Formats: sequence, structure tokens, C-alpha cells
Amino acid sequence: TQPEPVASFGAFGQEPGEFIYVTDVAVLTNDDNTIDRIYVSEYGSNDRITILDAGYNVVSTFGTFGVGMPDNASEIILNRPQSIEIDRAARELIITDSCNHRLGRFTLDGELIAWIGSPQDDTFRYPYGLLLLNNRQALVAEFGGNRLSLVDLDAGAVVRTLGVPGREPGQLASPWGLAAVGDEVFVLDSANNRI
Repeated sequence: TQPEPVASFGAFGQEPGEFIYVTDVAVLTNDDNTIDRIYVSEYGSNDRITILDAGYNVVSTFGTFGVGMPDNASEIILNRPQSIEIDRAARELIITDSCNHRLGRFTLDGELIAWIGSPQDDTFRYPYGLLLLNNRQALVAEFGGNRLSLVDLDAGAVVRTLGVPGREPGQLASPWGLAAVGDEVFVLDSANNRI
């Protein structure tokens, strides 16, 4: 039998609670494993993050479409926010702002803490996949860079890169997503049609 959804929310559009091209969802849970907040990223006219409560009601949104770094430091512009992770211990959201070639660190309410990388440098090339690791590090799959980058979130710097472009073992072509079990990391090596 076909499983039935427990709930669904959202519809096509640009108003709060409506979405265009959703890219990721992250769920913040309470200590008893109940839902506290839900974060949804999207692009294609909206290029924003929507924050919802446990009843799927919109709490707020942040971000607008933009390219580059804004003149106003408090303005949050995004160009294809692709992945969201929640660092519960630090009470932060980490977001890949893919087409602006950077990561964003935000409070759980959507206030900008810091950018890592920028459209003007080569820190990241289309960061798509994101995986938080222990000790405030993140692994980033760079779709356009054909590599993985290990990032120190507090220092705001890449510690190490892994992989080179290509089709052979150990080489990557357009890596898209990441998942981990224990010490093993699974990489979607998209253009090589393998994991």
C-alpha cells in the first residue's frame, strides 16, 4: 500500500508559506525530540529561508535574491541557498549560499553572524552539499570545484581540501550531497554517477 503523509505544508508562490524550488529542510528539535522549528531553503525568485513553528506556521523569513556582497552589512542576500544544517550546541544555522560561493553562519532567528568565503574569492566554487562534523567543523561538497572542503566554522577558513576533478577513483565530478555514518562519509559524485 502507498504510505500516506502525516502532514504537508506550503504551495507554489512567493508569499510567506509558499515556495519555489525548495532545496533543503532542517528540523530543530527540543530535548524530548519534538519539533521546535523547521527551516526551509529555496531559490528561483524567492532565494530565502523560511522559519516555521511546530504547527507549520510561518514565524519569519530571511534573505532576498542578490549577487555579491551587499553594501549594507545587515542585508542578507542569497543566490541559491542549497543546504541547511543546524548546530544545536552553538545554536546556529549553517547555510550554503551556492551561487554566491560562500557559507553563512546565522542565529536560529536568521541574523547573520558571519560569511565564510565570498563571490570575489576562490574559497568555494558552488558549495552544494553540507555536513556538520564534530568540533565546529563542516565538510562542504563543491559542485563547481569538484572537491570537498573541510571548514573550521569559528576561524572562517578552509582547513583542507579533498579530491581532484576527474573520473578515476578518488576523483570527483560535480559532487552534490553528503551524509555520514560514524567515521564514514558518503558523497554523491553526481557527474560520475556514483556514490
